[in-house]
Order: sequence, then structure tokens, then C-alpha cells
Amino acid sequence: MQNNINSSDLYIRLLEEIEPIKELTKNTQQFHSFLTFCNLNDTCNQVMLSISKAVPRNEFLEKIPDLPDECKQCWKFFLNPRNKSKKKYDIVLGRKYEEVFISFLKKLDIHSDKADKSNKVLPDNLIIDKSKNVCAYYEVKYHNAPFVMAYKFNKGRECYEGSITLDYEKVAKQIKLTRELTDLPVFYVHWVDFPCVKGIFYMSLEDTKNCLDKGIEFKRQEREGDFATNTKGTRKVGYTNKFYPSLIGMKSLSELITCFGKFI
Repeated sequence: MQNNINSSDLYIRLLEEIEPIKELTKNTQQFHSFLTFCNLNDTCNQVMLSISKAVPRNEFLEKIPDLPDECKQCWKFFLNPRNKSKKKYDIVLGRKYEEVFISFLKKLDIHSDKADKSNKVLPDNLIIDKSKNVCAYYEVKYHNAPFVMAYKFNKGRECYEGSITLDYEKVAKQIKLTRELTDLPVFYVHWVDFPCVKGIFYMSLEDTKNCLDKGIEFKRQEREGDFATNTKGTRKVGYTNKFYPSLIGMKSLSELITCFGKFI
């Protein structure tokens, strides 16, 4: 396994695996830099995430060439209504991101696979050692829509770091039940595809719980995709209470590969 490669180069390797995602999303509306990585992104990662706490986004506009224009395009795109969320499609797409990430790990000699389907409480993916023992679990969360109004709704937060959107009740339940079933390491892996910041970042279950314990940070409006109808009637399947772990302080893809490598 190679673990001396920086996170940007590793992420570019990961993007070599994305054809199945591109095929699944070919008829959807996406931002122009969807699942790409360029010098602007590398610079944004280094400059915008190297600080100790969030500062206003405008402070970076003079420091990073091309960022002002990208921000203008970002706001124009993400403030307008786009594809309606469809629960079944979102689940299928989420699994595709997991499959691509698993394929990427295997090419680095890290044996990863889907977790036991019979126990859906545990995170969806696992790491296996050479003796085929499960030694860690992880979730993959894909994020591509910056919360551009974060500064307005969450005091002290900014779009570039405060858009890692997690469902409050769903994660609270999962953390509680996961720890009742296993004491193995558990990680939340965030695949970030914002116009500025891009890459793989992660937190432990314990650090995620610390963010959760700060409480609900935003209650979004209900939308069509939050409800499912069958012969028994209509029920709510979406989550509207959110919390936002900060990208600042999260660990990098190279650190994740090193961490997973210790298990094998």
C-alpha cells in the first residue's frame, strides 16, 4: 500500500473511478466543475481550510485568483431551484459513491466492502484485515451543494466550511445504536465536491457526536421528496433537522489512507 502520496494526488486518483457516477447522473443538472479537481481547488483547500476557525468568505477573494468569479457562478447556480430530491434515486446514487470509493481503496491494497446487509444500523461500509476480520466501519457522505447562506442562518459559520449537512435525528440514532453493537473504530467520510473546496475529509464517530451534541443548527422547509406514498398512505421519509460539522479541523484523505492502512 502507498501512503506517502498527498491528498490532492490521491483525490485525483479517486476521480479516475467515477465513470459509473457520471453515467448515473448524465441527465441531471450539475455545476460546471462537478467531480473535477483543478489548481483553484488545490489552492482553496490549502488556504481556506488551514485556519483555526471560520472567517468571512470575502476575506479570501483577494488572496485566491479565480475565486471571485467561481463564487459568483456558485451563488447563481445553488440559489436557484434545481433537481427535485427523490429518495429512491438519492439512495441509489449514494451507493454508487460508496462503490466507487471501495474500488479506489482496493487499488491501494485496502480491503473494503459493504457491511452486513442484515444489520442496517451499522455504517454501510467496512474495512477487513488480512485474516478477514472486520476492524472498522465507515459511512460515505457526498456533498456538492454549498449552504451559501450559512453566514445568515448559522452565526459564525461560512459556506466553504459549514455545508457538511447531516440529518440530526438519523445520525443521533445511528451513533447510539452503533455503539451498542460494536466498539470498533467508526468514521464518517465526507466526499466534498463544492466549487471551491474539494476532496475527501473525515471525522471519527466520537468527533461527529461532539458536533451533534451542540444541537440542531437548521430546520429546512419540507419538500416533495420528503414524503412517500403507498397503499397505507403518505409518510415522511426525509429529515429536515440538520447539523453541520466544520470542514476546518477535519482530517485529510492521506490521513485516512494511513489510518485504514494500520488495520490491514
